[in-house]
Amino acid sequence: MEESFIVPTSITDMTSADFSKVLFTGVQRSYSPGTPVSCFYTLTNGIIPNKKDWIGIYKVGWKTVRDYYTFLWSPMPDTDGQEQQILFQAYYLPKEDGEFYQFCYVDNQGVVRGASTPFRFQNISEQETCDDDILVVTTQDKVETFEKEKEALEKEKEELSCQVTELKECCKELEEKKHAAQVENSQLIEDLKHVRQELDEAKQTLSSAAAELNKKVAALEEKTTKQSQENESLRKTLGEHQLTLNNTLTEKKKLEEDMECLKTKIAVGVTEIKRLTEENQKLEEDKKKSNSSCKQAKSELDLLQAETELLKRDIQKLQSEIHNNQKNENELKQTKEQVQRLQEDLSKADRTAQLQELHAKIEKLQQLLKEADMRESQLKSDLRTERDKLKSTEMEYRNKETLLANWKNKFQKLELQHSKCELKIAEVTEACQHAARVADLREMEKKESEDFITRLQAKITDLEKQLSRRHQSPVTSLTPSAGPLTSVPHSQFDAAAQVPVSSLAASDLLFNNPYSPVSGAAAAADLVEETSLCPICAVNFPHLAEFEFHQHVQSHMRDCPYCNREFTEDEEDLFLQHVYSHDQ
Repeated sequence: MEESFIVPTSITDMTSADFSKVLFTGVQRSYSPGTPVSCFYTLTNGIIPNKKDWIGIYKVGWKTVRDYYTFLWSPMPDTDGQEQQILFQAYYLPKEDGEFYQFCYVDNQGVVRGASTPFRFQNISEQETCDDDILVVTTQDKVETFEKEKEALEKEKEELSCQVTELKECCKELEEKKHAAQVENSQLIEDLKHVRQELDEAKQTLSSAAAELNKKVAALEEKTTKQSQENESLRKTLGEHQLTLNNTLTEKKKLEEDMECLKTKIAVGVTEIKRLTEENQKLEEDKKKSNSSCKQAKSELDLLQAETELLKRDIQKLQSEIHNNQKNENELKQTKEQVQRLQEDLSKADRTAQLQELHAKIEKLQQLLKEADMRESQLKSDLRTERDKLKSTEMEYRNKETLLANWKNKFQKLELQHSKCELKIAEVTEACQHAARVADLREMEKKESEDFITRLQAKITDLEKQLSRRHQSPVTSLTPSAGPLTSVPHSQFDAAAQVPVSSLAASDLLFNNPYSPVSGAAAAADLVEETSLCPICAVNFPHLAEFEFHQHVQSHMRDCPYCNREFTEDEEDLFLQHVYSHDQ
């Protein structure tokens, strides 16, 4: 574990145990850039290979394991001690930069286990080897850079040596402090032994005093356990009664809100009934007016029909007279022809007497012709006037027929409105009756809840009085005669608290055990005195809670999706008509 805290660097001694676990072989002094480099290494017995071990190329002077230039995962060896080989591709390797690099083997915990000799990447122009000596031909600039790097490395070495000396001094100081602390610890241990002996003596005295106190406290514990059990039972009953009281108060508030909503609905229904009755009265008046106007129109139609019949008779008479006039005209034509013949005869005959007679006859005939012409003109004028009268009467007849049709349509619309108003009045009256029923139910529930609240309040006051009496009752306290007090163990109170309440006898408590079966039945009998009768299905529910009874009544009702009006199951037709009226 101490090896993981060492930060490996390139300046670390290569002969240490960590760096000798992996041995790199066949490392050249320089590699030509742009070509792949193969790395050869062997694992010693002191290292266990892992799939997450890797080999990296580091620049000389690296500080941490993350300062690698590139790396490859090391393959798992087939056999121990076998030489391994990995190949670094050329495009991952550094270019010719004059820097020195080295291979490092890093395990899965980030610890360097082996490092190679330095090498660098450069193109060698001339190379001469003689007795393992290499002559490298370089430029003056490279030499200067190497010297500068050498000076920098020497400075780093001096700084590190100073740091090492400082660390050694710190270690000496820490050893001196450690020795002083050991001496102090030995003294403290001796002091602790003396204190423990004193504590043992004090414990013996305390145990004797505690035994005496435990005997005296046993009587108190019995009394306190009994009183605590009674107090807990009374508190539980108080809590339950308070919960029921809160529930009843909330239900009371809900009932009051529902009563207010019902009152508003009833007021709205009454206003709607008044409005509908007024509309109904107006419609009845309109109906009466339309009936009178229809009767007048019918009488006028009858008169017009009589007049048209008279006019038709007059027209028939005029047509007969015209026919007679046509006959007279024919006779006149014949007489004219006779006159012409007579004139011809007179021209032939020179008799004066005959001429005079003929002149008299001609004059008479001319007078008759004039009278016939006058009658014909009068008859034509009478015909024209009668025809005009006929046209005017026909126009009036048509107008009166259109008026009659309009009055009939109005009368039908008024009858439809009247029927709708009657339906609305029936719906509103039913809704008012239903609201009155629901209001009666809510009043009954309100009365029951108020009675229940008064009963609960009376019980709560009784319980509070009992608790106040219990708290006011004097409790004898014991004081120890000698020796310090010890804390009473909690296990005794826990054992007393675990005693079931039903096991206590009724005679042990002042006001009996509230959790005994007899007292529970009596409380149930007190709480549920009246039975609930459903107003719709007439089913009796003797032991049903108030909200459950309300849910049962609401299950019989159907609500309108538009105005939230409620209908019973028997009012299915009214419910459908009401919903369709919203669609219209």
